[in-house]
Amino acid sequence: MKSVGDFLASKIRRAEVADRIRLIPIDEPHPELGAPQGCLESDTGTASFYADGFVAGDHAISYVDIVAIRRTEEGFVDVQLDGRTVRIHSSPAGAVVVHDTLRWIGRALLRRRLDVD
Repeated sequence: MKSVGDFLASKIRRAEVADRIRLIPIDEPHPELGAPQGCLESDTGTASFYADGFVAGDHAISYVDIVAIRRTEEGFVDVQLDGRTVRIHSSPAGAVVVHDTLRWIGRALLRRRLDVD
């Protein structure tokens, strides 16, 4: 099965956004989210993906805690957790990559749909 890092790299390539989004390696594992998979970097910020979750801004989110995801306004992804929603701000291209990566994680790794679009 493809890793999260492999999916990120292929999504950036397929979406033809490599001029706006870079995938950079992460050296250290996250104490709660596991092995590093890669960091999306754009002009608006970063989202670091790990084997068991991701970090965007001040939010460290475990994949298993995600109830639903929704790409809202251009450049935003809402991540619904149990009892609260975290809004991830990104570039428009970054929001597509983050949303589609989380959707893939839901279907491939968690075996459930996360997208409500």
